[in-house]
Amino acid sequence: MRCTGGLTKRRVPIYYHKIGIGADGMQSESIATRLFEFLDEARAATSMASLDASFSNLIDDWGFDRWTATPIASAARGSIRPFEIVFGKPSRVWSKHYREQGYFRFDAVLSHLVRAQDAVWWTQFSKEARLSHEERMLFDESREFGIAEGLSAPIRLPDGSVWVCALTGEHPNQRRDIADAARFAAERYIMQALELRRPVVAEMRNLQVTAGQAQIIELLSRGHTLRQAAEALGIRPSTAYNQIADAKRRLAVKTTAELVHKTSGRDIAGRS
Repeated sequence: MRCTGGLTKRRVPIYYHKIGIGADGMQSESIATRLFEFLDEARAATSMASLDASFSNLIDDWGFDRWTATPIASAARGSIRPFEIVFGKPSRVWSKHYREQGYFRFDAVLSHLVRAQDAVWWTQFSKEARLSHEERMLFDESREFGIAEGLSAPIRLPDGSVWVCALTGEHPNQRRDIADAARFAAERYIMQALELRRPVVAEMRNLQVTAGQAQIIELLSRGHTLRQAAEALGIRPSTAYNQIADAKRRLAVKTTAELVHKTSGRDIAGRS
């Protein structure tokens, strides 16, 4: 299903019309103006590099320096575990530690956002929610890794999937209108990122691989492992393995690295 649709002023929350000045001196009008500028830039983006640059510039104005976009539920399979980052600019060190420690099992924010509508600030959530020792430890360790604060926004797409866009920074502006604006910007970012991924998949189909195989290969070319690609697409790792094995036979290559290079021109050293 194509992820289409636009975010217009009619869809943006009422904060757009409640123009005022916060304690930080920032006008709500300027927040809304930057949001709509980004929405236009995102629609016009023709590459992930340009889309990432536009989104980075937007959230930098609000005190964020990194972000991740992660699918947490699919219409077909329900909740997706472990969670795997598909788009964004994550902290590689923290992301590696998060996976190695199995923190996806104790991530109370992501579990909450499967059902929630509004974005949540991590610090506020950790104070108000009843957390287990393991869930609270996740917040404590993220701060030790230099992630002082985060805002996580649930994004519900037309295909029934649920994504979360997490924005992090040392001292982000915690205004409510910024949280609302960030959620709408994240929705457009994810939808446009998925649209930009489609032409790559279509090109691969011309090389005699199936649509499903092309999606897996495209994720491998972005640095995912085969297991991570399977989780991102909501399929079993064994299914992904069989798809890649078949794609290798179709294109007469022996390794996954050769397969990715032949279909996308990119190299993934060390995987076979």
